Amino acid sequence: MRKRNIIIGVVLVALALTVAGFCIIEFLFPKVGVCLSGAGVNAGQELGQALRSELVRSGCTVLNRNAGNHREKQLDQVKELLSKDVDVLVLQPVAEDALAEILPLAGNTPVIVVGTEPEDLGKAYFVGCDKDQQAQAQAELVKQMFAKADINSDRTVKYMLLTGPEEDPETVRYVQNVEEVLASASVSKLQETAVERTVEAGKNACKQALSKYGRDMELIFCGDSALTAGAVEAVKSSGRTPGRDVVIFGVGSLEGCREQVRTGALTVAVVEDISTIRDRIVQTVKGLAGGKDVQQRAYVPHIVLTIENIDDY
Repeated sequence: MRKRNIIIGVVLVALALTVAGFCIIEFLFPKVGVCLSGAGVNAGQELGQALRSELVRSGCTVLNRNAGNHREKQLDQVKELLSKDVDVLVLQPVAEDALAEILPLAGNTPVIVVGTEPEDLGKAYFVGCDKDQQAQAQAELVKQMFAKADINSDRTVKYMLLTGPEEDPETVRYVQNVEEVLASASVSKLQETAVERTVEAGKNACKQALSKYGRDMELIFCGDSALTAGAVEAVKSSGRTPGRDVVIFGVGSLEGCREQVRTGALTVAVVEDISTIRDRIVQTVKGLAGGKDVQQRAYVPHIVLTIENIDDY
């Protein structure tokens, strides 16, 4: 009887250790759902690849999805990932207001939002650059580089503001931040155009504006990476030289904008370093999966690229 009790005890201890082992494994190596918007130029793809590689290297199981810039598709992808019981969801929303639909679906699953920072995060977390500071930095450079932007040498920089959809809260804040800074500069806004965040939409909008204003158009402000690429293409296709005939101030990723700044296609690029954002996301994933307190808004500093500092990056 005593021998039998010992055997039963050993079996129970083994079972307990096995269960504990599985818990420890799940604690250390969580299942992570990653759902990216598919918008922008290369930046999303760069982030997706870099993030997957680092999470897998850390022992995580990663389920990657790309919404192709379609809101309904992203909603379906999020539902699918949550049905697979992911421990953490990393989400780059197609639009900021889409979060109102998505976040309630997550329940108790932690959500890390990247790319777009909503004013109200609820229970979610944010990792990325401060978009307000990015816009302000972009506008401040007009004052610092006024002589370069004043192509016509008439002491007034005439510009176009190219943004994402006008109803998007991120677009509203971008316009407010840029115009607040430019209020004290000698500038004149020729046109403000809100379009979908695609290269083609940016290119078409800029081509129309360049045709309308001709040589009066000196500067194009771009509030998105895809629109930045579209503006560069539009200027080139109009027979002008970016940086010489029309100055472009853009945004994007460090990797995506580095060469365009080096060649002069972009005079200024306010960029995000994908590798730094990746590391902060992974750090946040591990903290959340481990039940630790993590910073709800983890800001990553933006980088201002110009021809003067491009060799530093």
